[in-house]
Amino acid sequence: MSEGSQGSPPAEAPLPKRRKRTIGFVVIGVLIVGVVIARDRYLRYNHTHVRTDDAYVEGTIYSVAARVPGTVVKVNAAVNQRVRAGEVLVELEPDIARERVAEAEASLQAESLRGGELAAVRAGAGTRIAAAEANLARVLASREELAAAVAVRDADLRSRTVLLAQAETDLGRAASLFEKKVLPRDRLEQAQTAAASAKEALSSAQELKKQAEIALANHATSVAQARAAVAVEKSALGQTEAALRTHGEQVKGRESQVAIAKLTLGYATIVAPADGYVTKKAVEVGNQVQAGQPLLAVVSLADLSIVANYKETQIHAVKPGLPVRIRVDALPDREFTGRVQSVMAGTGAAFSLFPPENASGNYIKIVQRIPVKIALDPNQGAEDVLRVGMSVNPTILASE
Repeated sequence: MSEGSQGSPPAEAPLPKRRKRTIGFVVIGVLIVGVVIARDRYLRYNHTHVRTDDAYVEGTIYSVAARVPGTVVKVNAAVNQRVRAGEVLVELEPDIARERVAEAEASLQAESLRGGELAAVRAGAGTRIAAAEANLARVLASREELAAAVAVRDADLRSRTVLLAQAETDLGRAASLFEKKVLPRDRLEQAQTAAASAKEALSSAQELKKQAEIALANHATSVAQARAAVAVEKSALGQTEAALRTHGEQVKGRESQVAIAKLTLGYATIVAPADGYVTKKAVEVGNQVQAGQPLLAVVSLADLSIVANYKETQIHAVKPGLPVRIRVDALPDREFTGRVQSVMAGTGAAFSLFPPENASGNYIKIVQRIPVKIALDPNQGAEDVLRVGMSVNPTILASE
């Protein structure tokens, strides 16, 4: 019995090894399940939380340049100084611009006075036209009178002709009767006297008609002269009105010159285009600047945004309006929020200075990045702590 009892422990020894192996399999199985679950959760998280560290703060940078050449007489801005929109930053020498304004205004005033003179000339031309037309009316009325006089003389001539014919007929009859001693001599003499008088009257009527016709013919020259005088005055009026129209255009030109001169004078004062901070200051008193020369820059922090460059494999779930959580490298204890504003219509490489040409040479596929613009939510105090160019880590909360 003692030998049998001493031999039983070797028969029971494999049990602990089997238990350890089972426990090991269970642990490995649990670890595998945990890894699968963790991987699934990680994939789900990455699917709904689109992240990148290739993102930066962007803002509007205004380049302030001179619009006109001149000498700098005053600089009111210092580097990193906060300025307000419309605040005077740089002043140029205004004397030349002021002289040009005075010259343009004097030219405009002289042209305006000339306009008054032309208006007076036009008024005088109108008066002269009225007088010439009145004279023409009188001349035409006189022509009617002369024509009527010619008609009267013609009727009188015809009447005198008839009377002469009658007197000559009476004279022939009287002479025939006198030869037959039927009519006394005194009656013959009366007939002779009547015929002579009728002949003289006819001659006088012919002369008067001739004079009336000459007067009418001479009056046609007066009518032509009167009409020519009216035409001359109207032509003068037309020239004056044309001069007035030209004067109106010249006045507009002088007014434009005054406006340009005043603008040039205003450009001598360079103001801040928006609220922000002065940077890249490159101007001092006494500098001679040219038109278009950059003097300084104003960085506006009122419209800050984030530009995040996401991989093209991440962009499938990104769309405008999605919420974003933003971490800033310089501010690890703060988190900002925002929303996706827009997705760029092309990759960054497509808009680079030298876009890649994949059709030539050996092709190596590179995952492209697409810029996404993120607008910061208001009332977070971002403009007080964020600066343009800061690195950020945005996470877009995309729905599944």
